[in-house]
Amino acid sequence: MILNNNNTDLIRKYVNEIYIALANINKILVFDLDDINYILIIISNHFNIRPEDIGERTRVLGYVSARRFFFVFTRALFENLSLSVISTYVQRDHSTVIHGIREFFNLIESRNKEEIKHFNILADQLIRTDEEKQKVISFFREELNKRRKNYDKYFGSSESQRIFARTNDTRQNRP
Repeated sequence: MILNNNNTDLIRKYVNEIYIALANINKILVFDLDDINYILIIISNHFNIRPEDIGERTRVLGYVSARRFFFVFTRALFENLSLSVISTYVQRDHSTVIHGIREFFNLIESRNKEEIKHFNILADQLIRTDEEKQKVISFFREELNKRRKNYDKYFGSSESQRIFARTNDTRQNRP
């Protein structure tokens, strides 16, 4: 069998179906495929792209942002879903999911107004219950605690506390 673009797309589709079948058989993952597709559709509509184009191999900001938000919301709302399964929805690998989530938090921490605006709009559309809201909040806390531990590791806990205290002070003084 000769591999080309048509074959690799077909293979990705079958791999995705196999992951889902294994999850259902072993009851390892508990998620509803319709909810993940719902996330994909809402995010793609927000960025004015087709859901199947989120996985497009491009660095155009709209596509990159859409992928990044897909990774963050899917990871937050479906904590039992592995990074590999999330990555199959956008034809990437698990390390791209890690990078996308990391970049999202970098932009949020740097107070990127566009990123925050998109997040608030998408959160209003995607978070429908108090349980989902709690999942997203706990995901954010977890990620921020990981970052703080990394600061502690490199700078020591006292310096890390000063860094975080400084960022909190500047945030409180902003309009």
